[in-house]
Amino acid sequence: MKTFSRLLILLQDRHLFELIMSTFLMLSASSLLAQGSVWGVTASGGKNNAGIIFEYNLADNTYVVRHEFNGTSEGWGPTGSLCRASNGKLYGVTRERGLNNLGVIFEFDPSDMTFTKKIDFDGTNGKESRGSLTAAPNGKLYGMTRDGGVGGVGVLFEYDPATNVQTVKINFNSTSGYAPISTLTLGNNGKLYGTAWIGGVNSRGVIFEFDPDTGDYKKLHEYNGGVDGSFPWAGVTIGSDAILYGTMPDGGAYSNGYIYSYNLTTNVYFDEYDFKGTDDGVAPYGGKLTRLSNGSLFGLSSSGQNPSAGPDQIFKFDPQEKIFSKVYTFKSNETSSGGIIDMYNGLIQVNDTTLYGLTHYGGEYSYYGTFFKFNLVKSKYEILRYFANYDGAYPENCSLLFIPSQEVVTSVEENVFSNIVYVTPNPASDLFVTTSKSIPITKISLRDAMGRMIEQHELSFPELSYTLSLKRHNKGIYFVTIELEQGKVATRRIVLE
Repeated sequence: MKTFSRLLILLQDRHLFELIMSTFLMLSASSLLAQGSVWGVTASGGKNNAGIIFEYNLADNTYVVRHEFNGTSEGWGPTGSLCRASNGKLYGVTRERGLNNLGVIFEFDPSDMTFTKKIDFDGTNGKESRGSLTAAPNGKLYGMTRDGGVGGVGVLFEYDPATNVQTVKINFNSTSGYAPISTLTLGNNGKLYGTAWIGGVNSRGVIFEFDPDTGDYKKLHEYNGGVDGSFPWAGVTIGSDAILYGTMPDGGAYSNGYIYSYNLTTNVYFDEYDFKGTDDGVAPYGGKLTRLSNGSLFGLSSSGQNPSAGPDQIFKFDPQEKIFSKVYTFKSNETSSGGIIDMYNGLIQVNDTTLYGLTHYGGEYSYYGTFFKFNLVKSKYEILRYFANYDGAYPENCSLLFIPSQEVVTSVEENVFSNIVYVTPNPASDLFVTTSKSIPITKISLRDAMGRMIEQHELSFPELSYTLSLKRHNKGIYFVTIELEQGKVATRRIVLE
């Protein structure tokens, strides 16, 4: 009775009630903004066994299948990652089916959960895409197919979401390199970098550069087998030093694969670390290396087809100190059975403590794969989902997409929370972040349109204002997250010109 009476008094005090409600909403929004959702695809599973799109909400740890491919007109076997375009919609590709049974480009709108097939591959414009689409500053998306085109060995194409027009930019051939199965990477200079699995002078694959503005294509490195390795599987990652980094599944001093770098200024290709095949794994078939906000690189290595060569694991490489370290060793039920190569996927950093990833095989249900997270501070591995086919199966070449929660504005909260943080100007080349209410800034994080962490700054001495320089970044859409004292968080969408 006393509790009810106290509650009644609080409700009768309008100003106190509004303060309590605004504080509650502010903290709720704060929690939501600090989270967001992780999106991905699996190449199989779902009611039609044709693949699915899924969302994992970090605020309440819920996994939801958002779309199940019908295996016919919509395509079959979505591979790679979802790509977030400047219009806020998600785009991807399937390996097969569609009108010509050669795969499709599709669109998914997370605001209303609608799926739309956009383009059918017909052979001349490509066939069987194995990687992901990549957003460029010009608002267009770029991708590659393993087959099709003039020579039948793959193309590099451009897709414009605004006009729904796909254009072949490069027809691969035996000289240029061909049959790419990776994903293009956008460089700091606005150019795209990638690998072709086969071809080149030695027919062992190449690393290349493509300029979207001029259409120029240039080979950077041609593999020759032996120590140099053959057939690059994964794409490249831009390091914090603007150098390209990647992995080779074979070659190196021990013939077990290695981590390499390519300096765009000096045009020097260098073997950074050789997998020994003892306790550090072999055959790093996984997706592109993941660059953390502190500049370190994370990746996945596999036991390959020889389990005695070392277990599947998460590894870390520090490009500045040239130090390799094991981070986590997978247990047999977490990855594969019988030594099957399974580390096809990449990792994504969601915040300064957590990585999320997928395994192609493994798990409790007929080895359909797993969805996991890894705490960098506690070195703790946790499986969030054992795929069971009905909810997805066999994710392939997939690095997850992180979408930060957008601002949550309500009538009660509007003047209490939304007007605390100001980000100017927008569009911008430099950002000036300032706060009111005398609540200092403690941390600022910057993510690209794919949700990848670009940079992060923790303020040793919290300030009421902070200038974030963006001059070294590409033009495009970014998200800046500002953390304040008292647990408040705000995320702003910005345009870099």
